[in-house]
Amino acid sequence: MVMKKRQTIFDRQMPPGIENPRWKDFERAFKPGPTEFAEHVRLTDGMIRDLNLRPGSKLLEIGAGVGLNAFELASHGVEVVDLDIVPENVELVNYLAGQFGLPVSAIYGDSCSPPFADGEFDGVFSKSVFEHIHDQETALDEQVRVLNPGGRLMVLDGNLTSPKTLYDMIMRRPKQSKGSQGGIGWLLRKGKAKSDYGMGWLGKEEDIKTIWWWKRQLQKRQAKVKVINLTTTRYYYYPDKFIYKILEPLIGMIVVIAEKRG
Repeated sequence: MVMKKRQTIFDRQMPPGIENPRWKDFERAFKPGPTEFAEHVRLTDGMIRDLNLRPGSKLLEIGAGVGLNAFELASHGVEVVDLDIVPENVELVNYLAGQFGLPVSAIYGDSCSPPFADGEFDGVFSKSVFEHIHDQETALDEQVRVLNPGGRLMVLDGNLTSPKTLYDMIMRRPKQSKGSQGGIGWLLRKGKAKSDYGMGWLGKEEDIKTIWWWKRQLQKRQAKVKVINLTTTRYYYYPDKFIYKILEPLIGMIVVIAEKRG
């Protein structure tokens, strides 16, 4: 994947390090290779387009991680609020937002009970988060609730029909986790929430879904939202290759784009 380099968050100076368990993850992510850089650019450009974001738009991101998507969008004038259930992520993102001087704020909270008013945001976004949420349907309802009419929801999440994902979870994850995660047993336990998943929070072990599961969820909520697109990240990373269009359900992460009805 080749893309002409443009100004991004990665062109800023690396902030001074702090004592935080996620700092090393941020350091690695802040030095992307060519493929990672191209994917970051295409994804954030796609988010701005598909979420109808403009300078002054207010976006809720579910799951801050180390904040790179939030910082990139904020550099385009979007105000970003990150909701995260991991205190270390909240601390890191707030520190980095201050260092970068960008309109990003992170708060601690559960995506199933976000502390926001109805219609508070122009957009809601998450990436690789729904698969860990302990009550996914409640979280989906809550994210629709905090959207203003005409606001858009975008979800990027794991894809149960992706051969690569299945290989990673069944074959590679057991080795990486020393047998504590993944394997054939993951398929049987992925729907069960653990009170101490991840860094001590209630969550699931990659409870990834299919495009058809998401289609059913959106149909159940069709009085509240209309579907703009239901696809995979093929849509962003390989938009013009015909063979990828044919194999779309098997490639990459699931992408959900829906708009709240007025």
